[in-house]
Amino acid sequence: MLQRDNPKRPREASSKMPVSKFRNAFGQQKLQEKKFDPRFDERCGEFNEYIYHNNYSFLSEIRQNEKKLLVDELKKVKQKNTRQKDRLKEAIRKIDNQEKTQADVDRRKAVIREIRHENNERMRQGLPPIFRTRGLRRKNLLALGFFVHSLAFL
Repeated sequence: MLQRDNPKRPREASSKMPVSKFRNAFGQQKLQEKKFDPRFDERCGEFNEYIYHNNYSFLSEIRQNEKKLLVDELKKVKQKNTRQKDRLKEAIRKIDNQEKTQADVDRRKAVIREIRHENNERMRQGLPPIFRTRGLRRKNLLALGFFVHSLAFL
């Protein structure tokens, strides 16, 4: 029971009433458990992108299958249903952009891998390594890109 001597004073809880074991000690704030996110937890080890891509390489196959299904569904959609057609086109465009981005990242990594391999060979022969500038790396990347695109047309 809440009592107060003066009506203008704040109410005080009686010390004779038992307090619930599950009361919220912080007032209005909710008690929240600490959430565990393995991406940012040091106990789960460091992130290795190479291992990640090897373990989840099946996702690219799933995306390819989804893209085929979307293209087939787009062909079946009637001309009048423009809203659904636009959604399908947007989904296909999104998958295409993801593929292009991943291909670009793979090409960049291939250029860096090639440079490292060349430097390792030079060091085995006793020559100093060549440290390529960003501009030279970009030229190699463009050359590799043109080479890949020329193979696609053959």
